[in-house]
Amino acid sequence: MTEASPTPTTLWETARRLREVRDASQRFLRLWVMQHSIEGAKAELQPGNEFAGGRDSPAMDDPQDLDD
Repeated sequence: MTEASPTPTTLWETARRLREVRDASQRFLRLWVMQHSIEGAKAELQPGNEFAGGRDSPAMDDPQDLDD
């Protein structure tokens, strides 16, 4: 049994579907990165997070320590 060569129409359709999948994947990845960036920023802003450099940071306990 011999396979038939793909017609130009099926090639164009396949290319269109591949572009749709690529575009959908890129949208998903952008949204995923955005969501996790927001979650990370929220975690840094939580009270008591000494790595955030916020008001509860040990460096902010004594402003004179910043001169060192």
